[in-house]
Amino acid sequence: MDTNILNLISLVGEMSAEITKLKEEMENMKREIAALKGEGAISFETEEAITVSNARDYVIEQIKKRYPHLKLTKGSQKLGAKLTISDGEKTLRVLLKKSRSHRVKEGYPSGWFTVNEDAVGTFDLYIFVITFEDKLHTILLSPEQFKAWVNAKHITSENIHFYMNLINGAWIDDRDDVNYIFTYAAENWSVIEDALN
Repeated sequence: MDTNILNLISLVGEMSAEITKLKEEMENMKREIAALKGEGAISFETEEAITVSNARDYVIEQIKKRYPHLKLTKGSQKLGAKLTISDGEKTLRVLLKKSRSHRVKEGYPSGWFTVNEDAVGTFDLYIFVITFEDKLHTILLSPEQFKAWVNAKHITSENIHFYMNLINGAWIDDRDDVNYIFTYAAENWSVIEDALN
């Protein structure tokens, strides 16, 4: 097949994936608006239901349970982070990402995340939330842990892709021909305390 045709087919595939992602984001926004208007509660019963706000609220709740003395602030573009965590002396800027599970039929959690290379080393904490069935799975990484993961990948663009899969009790990223195991980061809430010390 002609190289131009192959490139065109690849481009159409990428555009189709982007359209699907935009549709999901629109549905999430509609649910959030409906919830704010009192027209229906957002739940985690469907894989589509999680929003960034849901994920952030969940993370805040989990941190407050473990570290009630910390001050948590919902982030903004002005803050340059979705969440900040402070002990009064030091404030952590958090990159927070969410994903529905993409391998529900296969029977295990599998989140897909894209992070711009500019975010590597920019934040004090990296948190990824994956919804699967009625459970939220949380991956928490220090900047050093995140950078080590990024360095293990074969990156070909400024957007870095992560496929986070829980397979047979181990968290594995199988993107970019690298099976990177990061089980240590699952529910690793102590990384917050470490970052503040």
